[in-house]
Amino acid sequence: EMLGLSWKRLAKLLVPRCWFRQPARCPRGPCHPSGTIRLPRFLLTLLLVGASALLVTVFSAGSIEEWLLRPPPVSLAGQRTSRMREKAAAFDAATLKLDAPMLYRLPNPGVCAQSDVFLVSFVVSKPAHRESREAIRRTWASVREVRGRAVRTLFALGVPGNPQEQESVERESARYGDLVQGCFVDTYLNLTIKTIMVMRWFATYCPSAQYLLKVDDDVFLNISNLVDLLIGLGAGTTDLYLGRVHSKVRVIRNVSSLYYVSEAVYLPDIYPNYCSGTAYVLSGDMAHKIYVASLVLPLLTIEDVFVGICAQRMGVLPTHTSKMSGGPRFHFSQCCYKSIIASHHVGPTELLPMWHLVNDGSNCSLLAKFTALFVCKLLNLLQIGAA
Repeated sequence: EMLGLSWKRLAKLLVPRCWFRQPARCPRGPCHPSGTIRLPRFLLTLLLVGASALLVTVFSAGSIEEWLLRPPPVSLAGQRTSRMREKAAAFDAATLKLDAPMLYRLPNPGVCAQSDVFLVSFVVSKPAHRESREAIRRTWASVREVRGRAVRTLFALGVPGNPQEQESVERESARYGDLVQGCFVDTYLNLTIKTIMVMRWFATYCPSAQYLLKVDDDVFLNISNLVDLLIGLGAGTTDLYLGRVHSKVRVIRNVSSLYYVSEAVYLPDIYPNYCSGTAYVLSGDMAHKIYVASLVLPLLTIEDVFVGICAQRMGVLPTHTSKMSGGPRFHFSQCCYKSIIASHHVGPTELLPMWHLVNDGSNCSLLAKFTALFVCKLLNLLQIGAA
């Protein structure tokens, strides 16, 4: 007892009367047992409702996120957009081969010569990141066919700062045949130039490939899931610009910032929606359009923003996928990484063991897969919110 009150009396004072079952009236006095508390049933109902809501959230988390960030309808009737699209449609990729000797130190032109390639993955890498390239070759770049579709992986480099490193790059190219090196110095501020080189190379040497993936060299890629997603879009998909979408990002006008952009280069205060540069996919026609737009727009050193501006000029907005992590990294769990497409900040020493765990032949149950996916997406969103 507490303060002279029994526990039953105290409970009746603290909870609403409707939670109690009233004693029945019997001809010869009160029936037994007398009033009992319905609190356990009430809590059970709450638990069932909460569990149902959680399951709905787990199974629909990605769909809700993608629905919220879906691109609005885009009018292609603008005169400037129409001219740009006509220019891209009339673009003759064959003429680019004439300039190739001046544009590439290592062109590697024969990748798409012997088969119809479904997907070309271009890994943006620094000359010094040989360990990362080796790890990728031993993991997801070793996959050359998914569901009967040919996939190829290449590495995009600029020119290193010293001759010894260039000699190492040339030996690596001779051994693996998967490097494309442009005639520009490999620096952070030249990332946009490197991406334009990728688009130009794709238009020159793989014009019939259906899709292009641009991806960083510290990304875990589940290439089977990516190919499945692209197959699901159907044949003849055009104007595809797919990745983790950044929305309503303000332009930085602080001249001391690495991301400073002047009004002379880009006048609006808000960037158009764009995909994180860590990993995004373009349909073949869209890669050509990005390249054509890049020839007439002022160059931004922020590579992923520049691609978004080029896409906007062509009348295309990005499509969001919740299965790419963007800047942060998805929290690793086996079932999560069996479900995602790309996760950032995965170093070369981690990539191989993670790849083996994800591709060990085991299957996660549907509930385990969606629960793990929900948890790693939630942690990813919390990281983005804290950044």
